[in-house]
Amino acid sequence: MGFRDLGCFNQALLAKQGWRLIRNPDSLVGKVLKACYFPNGDFLNARKGKHASLVWRSLVWGREIIEKGSRWRVGSGRNIDIFKDRWLPEPSNFKVTTPPMLPGIFKVAMLCLNNGDWNKALIEYLFNADDVKAILSLPIGSFDHDDVIFWHYTKDGNYTVKSGYKVALESRGCIEPSKSGPMQQWWKILWGLKLPPKSHTESIFHALWKCSLVKDIWILCGFSYFIDQNWEYDIIGFLWRLHNHLSPKEFQLFIIVSWQVWAARNNHFHKNSCPSPERIVDDAIKWLDEFTSVTDLKPKNGTNRSADTRWKPPDRGKFLINVDAATNIRSGTRGLGVIIRNSIGEVFCARAIHWPFPISVEAVESLAIKWGIITALEAGLTGFTVASDCVSIVNALNNGNRNYGECGIILDEILNLFYFPSFEGLLFMPRGANKAAHNIARFAALSNGSHTWLGEILICASLVVLTEKQYT
Repeated sequence: MGFRDLGCFNQALLAKQGWRLIRNPDSLVGKVLKACYFPNGDFLNARKGKHASLVWRSLVWGREIIEKGSRWRVGSGRNIDIFKDRWLPEPSNFKVTTPPMLPGIFKVAMLCLNNGDWNKALIEYLFNADDVKAILSLPIGSFDHDDVIFWHYTKDGNYTVKSGYKVALESRGCIEPSKSGPMQQWWKILWGLKLPPKSHTESIFHALWKCSLVKDIWILCGFSYFIDQNWEYDIIGFLWRLHNHLSPKEFQLFIIVSWQVWAARNNHFHKNSCPSPERIVDDAIKWLDEFTSVTDLKPKNGTNRSADTRWKPPDRGKFLINVDAATNIRSGTRGLGVIIRNSIGEVFCARAIHWPFPISVEAVESLAIKWGIITALEAGLTGFTVASDCVSIVNALNNGNRNYGECGIILDEILNLFYFPSFEGLLFMPRGANKAAHNIARFAALSNGSHTWLGEILICASLVVLTEKQYT
């Protein structure tokens, strides 16, 4: 069956049953177990007891996996202890590393402002730099949401036996063989990256990522935060974690910079020459941009890509809102782009929103959709449709399934906005047809503030808008 450790698989199956107790505490089984073993508490904090049944002892054993791979999603923050609970996106233990300044119980709600934003000044005063980055990278809602436990290793926040099995293997220090399913998937992802030729990964962990000589390189390209997480894994495990945290283009850049570092290291030892960190990063970014621009022009399966990626105007009397998100790879900051046009391609409004911290790709794409709808509602538009090039978020919202993941709070708020009568739908639009919003998002990621334009558009998107206006 391909399992390296049957014991880990059994434990992962039992963890699935424990997860059902967390998600459905009012089920018949949940009520019976609560009455017997934790009448005044919950499943995660219940004790095994001295004379427990085999069923309960098995569930407690499976709970060990849940404890290693789950954390709190911040809603109101009133139920999360800052220093004791697991709530930060740091796979080592999901906890704050800064020791408390004073004894007592401190809740995450104390770190939030009344408008739903983080209290940045207070956070920077209380925590070390690593914790500050981790806290401020968490998306929080604008409204009063519940704090919920979610599974860190899936996008929707729900536990799966497959991901639990991998956590069980890692906790025992086991490494799956390269022919097994997860490792085979990893190698498929790695060698399937769209990279220039000769981008290999033969390296030493310290020489590529931890050595003090290369520290400036990783700071310049914005990856030092991820490298400094102190993930105690082998190289494959480290790259796998990184792949799950970065967007595809960010991960491609990370691989290219790593190869550039290795080449620079060899030149230093064998030719006594080495380019500056700025030159290494600039060459890597330029190389990837040039390679991507060439490969993106190649048609797939003989299809006419230009016809499939054209911007399509809305119906007469309606408005189309294109939204997108972008990343400043060097600083890790994000940008949101919103552009509203009518049926003849005229710009009604455009908005660029700067997001100063590296939240996940899914979260920032969700924020772009949210702010696109809010912008239209604030403008008093009637009959508008929103278009995004993030197919996973579009499908999740259109399906209406609840998401318990890190960006689930934002998705819940977007679903609430769907009830406004002026909103007519959310649709997927390919990147080629979403260039104007993407250019605005890139501008927002590089700028230091947010901007709004009424009836006009900034220079970086004007050529795209004029070109797409011909399609009306």
